[in-house]
Amino acid sequence: MSLPCIQATGEVQTGSKQIEETGNSFQLIHESVSNMANKIFGISENLNTIAKDSNEMNTLIEDIAAVSQESAAGVEQTAASAQQTSSSMEEVSGSADDLAKLAKHLNDELKVFRL
Repeated sequence: MSLPCIQATGEVQTGSKQIEETGNSFQLIHESVSNMANKIFGISENLNTIAKDSNEMNTLIEDIAAVSQESAAGVEQTAASAQQTSSSMEEVSGSADDLAKLAKHLNDELKVFRL
């Protein structure tokens, strides 16, 4: 073999190795982002469960308030607190849904890098 052919073969081997290393790096990135997306989905599910439980608790608090009409001022404070909690949990639930959508979008975008 001539020297230029040997050099070209070495360059091709080096290039192939670099491409393989790049592919491995993209695979690691993909796995990391997928792992993060799974964690975001888990957080989203937990937040939705908390929101559901909070709404159930708000319903129970409202029932208790209806039964205990002896203390009108106390009932009004409980209802206001329940409403504020409900609004806050709706915001958390909306944020959880946004996180889930973002995680799905990230997964969809990562499919481009799969080998």
